[in-house]
Amino acid sequence: MTSLGSMVNRSSVDVEATEGKILPRRTQSLCPECLRVVGATLHEAGGRVFMSKRCPTHGPFREWISSDATFFQLMIQRDMATARKVAGLNLAYLQFDGLSDDVYQKTRGEPLLDLKLAAIENLYAVGIRTVLVPTIAKGVNDDQLGRILRFAIERMRHRPMLMACMHFQDAYNYQLDRVQRCLVHYAAPDGRIYPFCSYNSGPCHRKKVEARFAMPLEQYLAARPAGASR
Repeated sequence: MTSLGSMVNRSSVDVEATEGKILPRRTQSLCPECLRVVGATLHEAGGRVFMSKRCPTHGPFREWISSDATFFQLMIQRDMATARKVAGLNLAYLQFDGLSDDVYQKTRGEPLLDLKLAAIENLYAVGIRTVLVPTIAKGVNDDQLGRILRFAIERMRHRPMLMACMHFQDAYNYQLDRVQRCLVHYAAPDGRIYPFCSYNSGPCHRKKVEARFAMPLEQYLAARPAGASR
């Protein structure tokens, strides 16, 4: 039975990338047990892509990465080309839970709809594309999905529009070179920025940021300037 953390032969871990080919491809990953940085190889087998790696303490691991090796290699080529062209901010991920202040009152503790709408227009005015990112909670704003989609279609009718799912990395398929090329970052209150997949997985910087800056809602509201919206 193949499962996360299943063992593989040492020879498959030590495959070196061939000049001019996308696969096999050397990268760096994490041990899923201790999160130690370890060397890893992305390689093709039966038309699929796997990651093989070995931790000196916990041994070898093999993880299924993609069911389509051809598509995976095309995505690597696109990422490499995109990384060379990027120079400055041209895309913003905007948290957007719905089109009602009742929703934001529940999810963020204050009415934010007007601020969100103004941000979208301001970003568009300076040529920065915007990705709407809703956090959906059952019984809170799951009824907003249709409205968010219609809003996006109406506002973006003269602009490119993309609906997609995001590929989240975990400790089993973690690739440090992908994190280093990451174009999506979290900004912390102290001004530091973190690549998306290092914030939510791998070293999981989210835990340290939240431990340092989190405070009870009552304390946050009490510390706000007088007259600020609640």
